Amino acid sequence: MAGFVYRVGATLVGEQVEAVCDGGLIEIWHRGVLVASHAQRSRPGKPAAIREAGPRRARGATIGSTVTRIADASGAVSFAGTMYRAGRAWRGRRLQVSIVAGSVQLACHGTVVRVHPIRHDRDKEHGAFATPNGRPRKQPGAGDPADAQAETAAAAGQHRSQAVKQVPEPICHAGTGT
Repeated sequence: MAGFVYRVGATLVGEQVEAVCDGGLIEIWHRGVLVASHAQRSRPGKPAAIREAGPRRARGATIGSTVTRIADASGAVSFAGTMYRAGRAWRGRRLQVSIVAGSVQLACHGTVVRVHPIRHDRDKEHGAFATPNGRPRKQPGAGDPADAQAETAAAAGQHRSQAVKQVPEPICHAGTGT
């Protein structure tokens, strides 16, 4: 990285690793496990490149693809059975969720909103990527055939409300409590 060699170890020769640079620290990951951590190096007379503060552009997904989820009323999205918070400012908005360099990245229109460490079960990622736009929202009255019949009858002007013809007399036996 940047012309420097960061050693990992002989056991990972030929294996694919991920290198993440954050705050002057280089972390090297293999299959979701941190295997090495190094201080970021810089050339003499040149300070290490420090990125200016501002909106960050979303990086491409390193595992799977990007999926879209709608933030709930508290500003959280569900991915692979785990809730990841984006913040209340993002509630009700469509957020893109992707896995980038061993972390879950939440973005809105290409701007990174929040980055979380992976907390979900990695075996559930396949199902999460299989539904790129999330599960369809429940429609009121959808799926219940009794509700559908009542709705059809009401639309046709047929009402089931009829007057009660006869009400049975209550049976009460003194001293028995019934």
